[in-house]
Amino acid sequence: MTVSILTFASGDTDYITKHNTNNASIKSNVDANEAAIAAIVAPGYDIGSTYNGAIPDGAVLLRYPMPRAIELPVGLTASAGVAAVTASSQAVFNIQKNGGTVGTMTFAAASTTATFSAASATTFAAGDVLTVVGPATADSTLADIGLSLAGMRV
Repeated sequence: MTVSILTFASGDTDYITKHNTNNASIKSNVDANEAAIAAIVAPGYDIGSTYNGAIPDGAVLLRYPMPRAIELPVGLTASAGVAAVTASSQAVFNIQKNGGTVGTMTFAAASTTATFSAASATTFAAGDVLTVVGPATADSTLADIGLSLAGMRV
């Protein structure tokens, strides 16, 4: 995914025309009243899952075959995870692409919200499988989890 942010100031002579979801062009000879900040961004693609009850050892919370290409961003920004019952110790869930770990969702001890991490952006092609896998040895109290992974179509 490519995101371009262009800043225009009063007196600049260019502007952006958005033609459709994936295409835009820059036009010239704009007067000072049309100065703006514009961003061209691919549409969002969010994936959610829930798991009711206590999490067993190595539980698969989500196995999702991609119907289209998406990208999960560095750090999994804007993703969210919640639990109705807190963990007694840290619980780390692996976020995988075709079986290889690309990020994590972590519940700290006594927390009902997760933090996410991913060292790099990950692109999934149509047909790739996104899986969220629980700890090999599950926390005995962590329960009733909901998660959403915030990505972008590419």
